[in-house]
Amino acid sequence: MTGFHEYIIDNLILKHETDLSFTVADDVKKFYDGLLLLLTYLLDPLSQCSGFGTIAIEAESVNSNKSRKSNLVLQFLTVAFKLIECERSLMNLQKHKATLEAHILDLIKSSHEELICLRVLLIGVLRQHTVLYEFHNVLMHAEVTANKIAQIIEGRSIEEIGLLLSEIESVHVEVRKVCFQFLDASPYNMTDGEGLIRFLLKHQDWLLNFDACSIPFLKNQIPVIKDKLFYLGSFIAAAIVQHRKMHQEFKDLVKHVQDIKFVCLFPIRDNAPSWCYSLYLSDVKQFLKFVETKVDAICLKVPDSSSHSFPKINGLGSLYCFLVKLDEMLSSKIDSVIDLKLQIGSVKEGLLCLRTLTDHFPEINDEHDEVYSLITRVTAMAYEAEYVIDSCLTYSYPLWYKVLWISESVENIKLVNEVVRETCERKKIDVMVHKVKKTSTNLVPSLSANSEGSNEEMESFQEAMDQMKKQLLQGSRQLDVISLVGMPGIGKTTLAEKIYNDPVITSWFDVRAQCRVTQVYSWRGLLLAILSGVLEPIDRNEKEDGELADELRRFLLTKRFLILIDDVWDDKVWDNIHMCFKDARNGSRIILTTRLSNVANYAKCESEPHHLRLFRDDESWTLLQQELFQGKSCPPEIVDVGFRIAKICGGLPLFIVLVAGVLKEKKLIKAELWKEIEESLCLLNIDSLEESMSIIGFSYRNLPQQLKPCFLYFGGLLKGKDIHVSKLTRLWVAEGFVQANEENGLEDAAECLLEDLISRNLVMGVEKRPNGKLKTCRVHDLLHKFCLEKSKQENFLLHINGFTGEDSFPEMSMDYRLFVHSSEDQIDQWQPSRSNVRSLLFNVIDSDNSFFPRNISFIFDSFKLVKVLDLESVNIGGTFPSEIQFLIHLKYFAAKTGGNSIPSCIANLWNLETFVIRGLGGEVILPSSLLKMVKIRNIQVTHRASFSLHENMGESLADSQLDNLETFSTPHFSYGEDTEMILRKMPKLRKLSCIFSGTFGYSEKVKGKCVLYPRLEFLCQLESLKVVSNSYPDKLPHVFSFPSRLRELTLSKFRLPWSQILSIGELPNLKILKLLLRTFEGDEWEVKDSEFRELKYLELENLNIAQWSVSEDAFPILERLVLTKCKRLKKIPSHFDDAVSLKSIEVNWCSLGVANSAKEIQAFQHDEIANDAFKVTIQPPDWDRNSSP
Repeated sequence: MTGFHEYIIDNLILKHETDLSFTVADDVKKFYDGLLLLLTYLLDPLSQCSGFGTIAIEAESVNSNKSRKSNLVLQFLTVAFKLIECERSLMNLQKHKATLEAHILDLIKSSHEELICLRVLLIGVLRQHTVLYEFHNVLMHAEVTANKIAQIIEGRSIEEIGLLLSEIESVHVEVRKVCFQFLDASPYNMTDGEGLIRFLLKHQDWLLNFDACSIPFLKNQIPVIKDKLFYLGSFIAAAIVQHRKMHQEFKDLVKHVQDIKFVCLFPIRDNAPSWCYSLYLSDVKQFLKFVETKVDAICLKVPDSSSHSFPKINGLGSLYCFLVKLDEMLSSKIDSVIDLKLQIGSVKEGLLCLRTLTDHFPEINDEHDEVYSLITRVTAMAYEAEYVIDSCLTYSYPLWYKVLWISESVENIKLVNEVVRETCERKKIDVMVHKVKKTSTNLVPSLSANSEGSNEEMESFQEAMDQMKKQLLQGSRQLDVISLVGMPGIGKTTLAEKIYNDPVITSWFDVRAQCRVTQVYSWRGLLLAILSGVLEPIDRNEKEDGELADELRRFLLTKRFLILIDDVWDDKVWDNIHMCFKDARNGSRIILTTRLSNVANYAKCESEPHHLRLFRDDESWTLLQQELFQGKSCPPEIVDVGFRIAKICGGLPLFIVLVAGVLKEKKLIKAELWKEIEESLCLLNIDSLEESMSIIGFSYRNLPQQLKPCFLYFGGLLKGKDIHVSKLTRLWVAEGFVQANEENGLEDAAECLLEDLISRNLVMGVEKRPNGKLKTCRVHDLLHKFCLEKSKQENFLLHINGFTGEDSFPEMSMDYRLFVHSSEDQIDQWQPSRSNVRSLLFNVIDSDNSFFPRNISFIFDSFKLVKVLDLESVNIGGTFPSEIQFLIHLKYFAAKTGGNSIPSCIANLWNLETFVIRGLGGEVILPSSLLKMVKIRNIQVTHRASFSLHENMGESLADSQLDNLETFSTPHFSYGEDTEMILRKMPKLRKLSCIFSGTFGYSEKVKGKCVLYPRLEFLCQLESLKVVSNSYPDKLPHVFSFPSRLRELTLSKFRLPWSQILSIGELPNLKILKLLLRTFEGDEWEVKDSEFRELKYLELENLNIAQWSVSEDAFPILERLVLTKCKRLKKIPSHFDDAVSLKSIEVNWCSLGVANSAKEIQAFQHDEIANDAFKVTIQPPDWDRNSSP
């Protein structure tokens, strides 16, 4: 409206005294005096209004026509300014939006928009002197309406505010009706989309033909309006195709574009001054913006992300990961991303501002706190922004639609930024000083599931332990079942495993094995678990269940065995297992744990079940002290409050260790701090088991925000099953739970998070690797149940159990993550519609025995936004599906396939980080295009992979570099330039498991002919290497080139003479060495003083060695020695008798001489050098009597 007052003067200053009567002229003078003031304060507060001096009005005489015309002009102006006053009042009302209901606020906003539209139309009419006379009745109606609106607003009558919109629209209809009487001659049909488009595209050129285009200001304005007109035309054309069903909405759209036509076709007079053109263009620009808003509201209704179940947790973590993702997008060369870089950059800019504000919020656990609610809102906003951008990159929406959709997301981000900024100011949160609460450093040492401290808790069960040991070692020669019964969390499994691993017990029984049943179990899995414990581990997958059961029964007939069967839920389970044991007559025993008394009574043979009781208060306090101080004395100032905290736990050991996990993560051990914990616990109700879940919730609420999604993730995994840490951490990374830091990479950082959960007693470490890192873990059943329930509340994940019949497969899922546990037949029957699921993980029972491929085409049709897709337990068929290339957001993909090749289109998955293939048909050929996947971090192919090589491959891959690849298994490499070229593209490789084929050649190293293997010395980051030989044995020297940084080395099937181990023994950083499956051959191995100076772990398996001698200074820091199936070896060298660094020797299926020498070393370690911690494990205890059939 800039310059509109000038336009009025231009029309009202008359050149002849007869133009106006004195009365009319005086009215115009008074009206204009107030006009400048109104324009200054009402129309545009930011604009500068300049005065024009005294108004000269020559009004001596006027004829009736001119008088009527002037009166109409005055009437137009009167109505226009009354509408402006209404606009101002509506704007003031919107400033009090916090006090207005949502639907009232929407009505006010809509009324305001319609008033703007109506006023612009009236101004357009005012410019056309020839049609003024047709608007007398309309103006009268408009003036009455304006007065009525003013009364409604002034009276603040909420009941009548709903009338605002209808009153305005009624006038609007009349104005349009009169306006378009003069446009009937237009050649464009304004009732359909094509007519609108032709009209808009024509008039964008018409605008450029203004004579005033030489004016600099107009030169800047006209292209902007042209772009807007072109945008609207293109938009409507595509929108009509995209949304044909939205008939009513497009009728409304046509209505508003008709207004554009009227404004455009009624321009100002040809001889008007330049500022009139400027005014006109300003009006058109403003009106186009208004119509754009209407278009946005109509066309952005599909799709609607507001109905999605975005997770409510990990808000700041998801924001961080999304920002990293946006950075990667902005540096991408993908066409679909390049087209949207401007909009993606705007999203990033808004999120960076938001992160600056929220990154320093205090950590809040109170769900009713305002900051907590705000972080939840930020979480939803971050997830929604990611959904919008990913959808735009996935689906074939037109570009205008993508731009509009992302722009709307940018506006939402701006709104949240304002709310966050206002909250920071009001709550005086200092974003420059306040620091995020990080995971605190423990003042007391962290406890793992296998720590000595946690073992001591069983002192409270000493009576039950003594009685159980007596029942195991004495009593009848008939089979007996010793059952442990108790509520979840009372310590059944911990007590049973302690007894099972007691040295006295292990030496008494010939063979031992253990298995875990749970509610959902596999009979075949139980058989294989027991067989692997009592017999030499071999591949039994081809045998039927009946054959496995018969093999187990026949072997156990002649043995005194001990079997631990954990967590039995059903009588039928016992019936199946008992068939393998019922004929035992030699003092064999079974330890059975269950929470159901009827199961224990059903399985009883002679001994009565042991019902475990809750801890007494003093026992609870003892356990809490053991967890926190590990034998050290408790500070006296916290004894009283500590005892009260232990008492609140209700005598359940699980809850005691959970509360201990919270206490030991606090920064200070002070009575005041412990009293705050006590007060929080007192608010909880733990009178029953179901209600006592609240104490788990207490432990959960005290977790740092970054640990919460990691913990809840266990709810989607199988209950009661051991979980491979390597897979778990990769999933966490793909899900965005892990943030890298300067000290650790993503996988290492994920392992640190897991260790933190273990130290808080929320996760149990089960098995460790030789390097001390965790190999497997699991969570308690009660904690698993909590994770499931909490995950539903937080929209974190949905677990579908197809076996129980309680969960159905959703036809359309709006959940963020889906974990499916079912049979393969159920997967075939699932036909979901389009879903916005981002993580889809399957766990199919008895998957190792599945040979039939499954149809997974529904995934590519319905789950196009998925980032994590785990089909490792599903046979996807003999042909790898090329449709996977359209799942462009995949970060983690795992599958089982009978195919022997991967299509080159896999490289289209430009976000992929982890690629896991379980091959069922032998070697899997990888495309060379895989070497272009710059984000790939982990490649795992079982059991063998090779690259598809072709001519000029080096040229086509010249610019490719896998700088992020850290683990790779199991490629087949041979000596040569191609192998070296491939490996040199992996400079950050840390772990490599591969197959080597040797090549005959010449080496300067040995000065003659030799067998050459691929060069690896340039892999400076390589720490762990596993190599299986695929070559025939040869007497020529074998030349290796291992990197000096290598810390772990595993070799298999090389069949080398022991003389060639010298190059391995000289590796300066080697800590772990495994020599497996006839890697070296020969009767005698002599270890010299200079060898294996840094070795801590040595494992020999399936070697035909008979004599082993070790020099005095060899293996100076060896800690663990493992011997498996070295049946010709006569004894362990006496060198290890007084090895002070040695902590344990493990003997599996070796000769009696080896077992006896291990016992002799144990006796020497205990008696002579007082190394009481030294342990020896022998399986089975007596090889001569317990060899396999």
